[in-house]
Amino acid sequence: MRARSASRCETEVDGDELIDARTTLQSPSQFAIAGELASEMEAAFDRLPPDYQEVVTLSRIVQISTSEIARQMDRSDGAVRMLLARALLAYVAAIDAVRAGR
Repeated sequence: MRARSASRCETEVDGDELIDARTTLQSPSQFAIAGELASEMEAAFDRLPPDYQEVVTLSRIVQISTSEIARQMDRSDGAVRMLLARALLAYVAAIDAVRAGR
């Protein structure tokens, strides 16, 4: 068994370059499917109540801790964890409803 070389080329790239690289590596059909998925997810997110939208955004997009979310939303940690669980379940149901055309 041959040992792998330990040296690797490391290059820093910004987010726009990564997005450009990803879109150029996709076929037109893959790009269209990704766009459809993004549209479905956005439509489903828009169906959520504002507090669900807020907790999902803070947790999954901004990626802050539940204790920080609790402070920002003026709720207990346990209430935020329960709200997030309910919000994620509602989001999955909303995605299913969008896909079903409801």
